[in-house]
Amino acid sequence: MRASGCGLVHCGWRQVDADGSLIRDVEAVPFDYRRQLELANRVAQPGSFFTREAWEAVGGVDPSFHYALDYELWLKLGRRFEVRHVDRILAAYRFHPASKTVAQSDGFLAETVRASRRHGGRFFSPIYVDWYLPRRRPWAYRLVLAWRLLKRREYGDLFRRAARRIRLSPREGDAS
Repeated sequence: MRASGCGLVHCGWRQVDADGSLIRDVEAVPFDYRRQLELANRVAQPGSFFTREAWEAVGGVDPSFHYALDYELWLKLGRRFEVRHVDRILAAYRFHPASKTVAQSDGFLAETVRASRRHGGRFFSPIYVDWYLPRRRPWAYRLVLAWRLLKRREYGDLFRRAARRIRLSPREGDAS
């Protein structure tokens, strides 16, 4: 970090269950500010290291965030400093029923979108449309999917999807 002058380094990480058994390995990817801002958080907190100078320059974490405080910090650091990654798994994160990531997963949705927008993320960015909407506003997401199909002129697929959603109840007098 000293030699490169970067403010943040992150690595791959291992997801383990409550007993420490491997669930999956997640490789580190090069940091791309626009992807981080609008698509997905690809910096894992357990395998992230930053300099004190970078931390102080961006004001540390924002205490108004309870769930996405690390994501918001990566955005602040990534905007002002070079970010590098290490192509090795150097950290692990234990997923268990009481962890905030598992037990309170809904809390991350709104805060992640708020952090993205605070740092310039588009209103209809993929992190909002394809991650937040299906979980929080499924009816709105169905409208987005319909609009996408209409835009691509895939009318047949649109009608098939709509037909699956329609539930016809037997009319009065019909034998069931």
